[in-house]
Amino acid sequence: MMDLTVVGSGVANFSGAESDEHLIKLWISTVARSEATARAYRGNAAAFTQAMAKPLARVTLADLDQWATELTGAPRTRAQRVNSIKSLFTFAHRCGYLQFNVGAALRAPSTPTDVMARILTEQETIRLLDAPTSPRDRALLRFLYSSGCRIAEAMALNWQNIQPSPHGPVVSILGKGGKWRYVTVSQGTADELLALRGDVADDAPVFTTSEGRMTTRTGARIVEQAAEAAKIKKAVSPHWLRHCCASHSLDRGAPLHTVQASLGHSSVTTTERYLHARPGDGAARYLAV
Repeated sequence: MMDLTVVGSGVANFSGAESDEHLIKLWISTVARSEATARAYRGNAAAFTQAMAKPLARVTLADLDQWATELTGAPRTRAQRVNSIKSLFTFAHRCGYLQFNVGAALRAPSTPTDVMARILTEQETIRLLDAPTSPRDRALLRFLYSSGCRIAEAMALNWQNIQPSPHGPVVSILGKGGKWRYVTVSQGTADELLALRGDVADDAPVFTTSEGRMTTRTGARIVEQAAEAAKIKKAVSPHWLRHCCASHSLDRGAPLHTVQASLGHSSVTTTERYLHARPGDGAARYLAV
């Protein structure tokens, strides 16, 4: 058990946490929106507290800066670790557990923008979608690509989330922050999904294994195996199918706000990066000379 953190005089501690360990559990349960995020936060917090070897209330900005400087790994991995610890200190300060947020001034490592380097071409995507021999696996890949759905969102789907509409089948998706969005998919995609249903209740999961609801880890493995079978040399994950959905739909003239709504981006700026991820495009293409 970690030492009890004493909140400075005049600061009301509304967290109810009696120790750093308790505070970290509250932080993860409150902030993490998925199983994968919670798992990453637990690992980052454990490594951080072990490196500090002191209560959170005694950690200084100099401690944080030295810790961040000594991190190893890819820039994106280091940035994720730093940002998660910044989130921890922000949470602890806002709920009154810590008097000061020393993490506010800490800057995360910059990460290179490599979206274009890893986005599959449409031809590669078609090979990927055609690779699985299992109808379930084919339906999963097609749905991830056509909907732009996050893997955790797909794994949470029940049959009642797929409904007909005058404009085509609509899938209701519970996204980040507990926000619902409604994505229209093609009839072909819906038909592949519905062919998996069988005689189950509306609240039964769409994607399953012999053990019950499919996990995000199993879903990711299905995507990786399909990429290997399709002989795609780029690293492929479920999230990169989401990137492909955004990039390819914009390439084909989809309105920016439509793609933003479909993917559940809170800011159009996030969606706009795919407009800049198209090789061979530029202002000169639209000029007369």
